[in-house]
Amino acid sequence: MVAVTRKEPSGALAQTAIRFEKIVADFSKGTGDGSLLSWQNPEDVDVVATVLYENKTAGSAADTISVGVVANATGAGTNIITAGTITATGTNNSGFNSGTGWQIVNAKDGANDYITGQSNSAGTGPAGTAVGNLYIIYFPLA
Repeated sequence: MVAVTRKEPSGALAQTAIRFEKIVADFSKGTGDGSLLSWQNPEDVDVVATVLYENKTAGSAADTISVGVVANATGAGTNIITAGTITATGTNNSGFNSGTGWQIVNAKDGANDYITGQSNSAGTGPAGTAVGNLYIIYFPLA
């Protein structure tokens, strides 16, 4: 028989727990930059973050969302999710939607400390009737 011993992390590893925030989103109200989502890193250190989205009510054929890291609450970011489809219900992540996935978000009040998002319908205005949740998943780098 092999004995298995579990050792609790200590030091910096113990402080690097994965965190997440849930944001209920009405995708139909998010046409302006940062109008769908505007999240400032609450940590005093840089974090690595990504965003998942869960579409509860399907939008119309051309409805999309974009999410990314920017310098302020009203910037337009697309480096996490680029034109992610919200035309069907389900959960999606940035890896399926042309974004680059995990991104560095600077410490609170740093140069690029916001994740913002906006919705669009064929480039003409807010997404139709889509409603869902956005999940920001992140962990501190220090």
